[in-house]
Parts: sequence; structure tokens; C-alpha cells
Amino acid sequence: MKRIIIVFLIVLTVALVSSCHEEIKPNPATDFEYEVNPAQNGILIHKYIGTSENVVIPAQIDGLPVLSVRGVYSEDGPLESGVFEGSNVKTVTFPNTVISIGDNACKDCKELTSVTFADGSALTKIGISAFEGCTSLKEIPLPDSVLNIDRRAFYGCSALTEVDLPDELLKIGGSAFSECTALKKITIPAKLDLYFINRGDSPLTLVPSLEQIVFEEGREEVRGYALVNGRLDIKITVPGSVKKFSSYLFLVGRDAKTEIAFMGDAPEIVEEGNGNFGVSAIYYDPDTSGWDTFPWNDKYDVIPND
Repeated sequence: MKRIIIVFLIVLTVALVSSCHEEIKPNPATDFEYEVNPAQNGILIHKYIGTSENVVIPAQIDGLPVLSVRGVYSEDGPLESGVFEGSNVKTVTFPNTVISIGDNACKDCKELTSVTFADGSALTKIGISAFEGCTSLKEIPLPDSVLNIDRRAFYGCSALTEVDLPDELLKIGGSAFSECTALKKITIPAKLDLYFINRGDSPLTLVPSLEQIVFEEGREEVRGYALVNGRLDIKITVPGSVKKFSSYLFLVGRDAKTEIAFMGDAPEIVEEGNGNFGVSAIYYDPDTSGWDTFPWNDKYDVIPND
């Protein structure tokens, strides 16, 4: 009896290991409309024409790497449709060869629930409205290689609850996460440029659900144009590396209850242009310095964090 059990366990283990290492087969090239790029060193995918709801974009077509999901353009230039725009796809897996996801790539894919990026992704850019209107998308694990997220990239992704922006991200466009009405927390990487083109068109305009903004360690300044624009009750976490801080970045109403937690020494206050910051309390580490002369002591409740 023991021998039978041992044999059964061995067979079961082998089966489980095999299933864990089983590769997901990519869709065939015939599921896509594509062309070779002008440099003749890669493939540009224009349109998904397959029927599968679960799409795995191949890493190679015709022996060349797939570099971009670009979309269909008219002869005179304007974009006609994104690769998956308006389709009923439920999951999309991008290979690590893809460098850019084009405008409107998955726009209005209402049933899209999962987006996966292969290990070692080379993705650097997410285009305009790439995932706009993907109302079933609950998370988007963006690879650290992403440098640029264009405007309205995730506009109206109403099921998205948390976003951890890539470490290498440098630019993010206006309304990138606007109307993400379930978004509660966003983490801002140290390298991200916070000077947006239009104060009224920040990445987080019209996100009434937002509860937390966490700035990652390594950033030395929290300043720029409006990151938040609205009447919100939010908690802002500022790392110890920050030396300069501005309320100008946060346009929230007078009735808001914003809490700021500083992890390091009291920063220099710069560009204090917003009289309606709506701060209810400022917390600081009692083991840090500079708080006895902090310029906001007479303006807000500045409290040591127990």
C-alpha cells in the first residue's frame, strides 16, 4: 500500500511540475494584420483579426521580433482603430520584445480583465488612450522599463483600485487615470516629472475615490503643477529623501481633510501658491529635525507621529 501511495505522489509531483513549466502558446500570425517596419528589423502589428478571447501576442513573426502593436492608420495619417479597440478580448499577454503599445490599442475593451507583460519586458511607451474605457480591468502590473505613459492611457478604467507606477517612469500625460472611480492608491516613482502641461488636466483629475498618494524614496523634491485636482480626503506619504515640498502640486478644496506624513527632516516649503490646500494634519517622525521652525507650524496641526 505504501508503495502505491509513493508512486502516486511521484506521478502527481511530476504532473504538477510539468504544468508549471508548460508554455502558453502564442496566437498564430494569421490572427493579426501586420507589416515589417521600415528598418526591416521588426514587426508592427496593426489589427487583431482572430477569434480567441485570450490573446498571447507572439514574440516573433516571420523570423522577426514583434516590436509594436501600432494600430490601423489611414492613408492621410489619422489613426482609424487600435489593435484590439472595441473587441471582446478578455486577456492579453505582451511578449518582452514589444517596445511600444500604440494609441487606442485596447480602448473600449469592456471585457478585458487581465494584461500581462512577459519577464524581461522592453516596453518603454504606452500610447494615448491605450487602455481607455477598459471597465473590467482591476490591475495593471506595468514593467519597470516603461518611461512614458501618454494622456488618457487608463481613462475610465473604473475597476482599477491601485496603481504602482514603474520605477523608471519619466513622463505621464494629462487625464491618464481620470475617471478611474475605484482608484484608491497610487505610488509615484522618484524619477517621474511632476510638471504637467496643464494644471487642470493632471493625471489624477476626477478621481474622487483616491485615498493615498505615496512618493517613493529617492525623490528630493515634491513640487510641480497639480497632481490632484478636486475635493478629496487623501493621505500623502513623503519619504525622508525629500528636501523641498510644495502645496501647489495638490489642488484640493478647503473642506478636504488631507493628511501628510513626512518620513524625514522638515523640508523647505516652496511655491506655496494654493490657499485651499485643505490640510487637516501634518505628521512627522519625532526622531527627525527642523520641525520646531517648520513654516507651517502656525498654519496647520503639526503632530509627532507616535
